[in-house]
Amino acid sequence: MSYTTTTRLALQKAVPGTSQPFETSVINSNWDKVDAEAVAVNTRVAAVETTIAGGSVNAANTATSATTATTAAKATRITASGLDRLVFVAATAPSSGMVAGDIWIKA
Repeated sequence: MSYTTTTRLALQKAVPGTSQPFETSVINSNWDKVDAEAVAVNTRVAAVETTIAGGSVNAANTATSATTATTAAKATRITASGLDRLVFVAATAPSSGMVAGDIWIKA
């Protein structure tokens, strides 16, 4: 008769083939651990939801949109001598809008 434990919550579980009987105190202890973990996860999720509702994520989206607009404003099309290329000037490579043959100049 013996138990082994799970990795994360250290729940006790009977080892197959050892004839370990189910014990009410062990089962209740396992459920208490499961419940405590659910409460902890709920607390973390509530904190993230509060951050989102507080506008932090929306502020990040606004900043990203402004950066994209600035990068797009620094793009110039070159069409001289049959060349048709878009030149981007930015601190980082554009995440979209470039096609094969376009040029990125690191600012």
